[in-house]
Amino acid sequence: MPDFDPERDILPFDLAAARRGMRLNRLGHALRDPATRARFAADPAAVLDAAGLTAAERAALEARDWRGLLALGASVYALAKIGGAMGVPLPQIVREGRG
Repeated sequence: MPDFDPERDILPFDLAAARRGMRLNRLGHALRDPATRARFAADPAAVLDAAGLTAAERAALEARDWRGLLALGASVYALAKIGGAMGVPLPQIVREGRG
């Protein structure tokens, strides 16, 4: 990877990130449930409203800003579930989230 800088290019998932991303990570966990995924497919706004996301979290989600979501504390696991519900495969999330 050209010009790789760990200080710039790696977003650690630690306790502070987990706290920041609690709402996003709960959303990812909720999307494991087939009924929640069906509600998300039918009315994504209602599911996002119920998740209580901040404006920044919601904007990053709607923009599919995977790197931004990681910076907001989303775990890769949560992004895999959220992306799956949005029809975005994990390899694409990883590729776009690399920065």
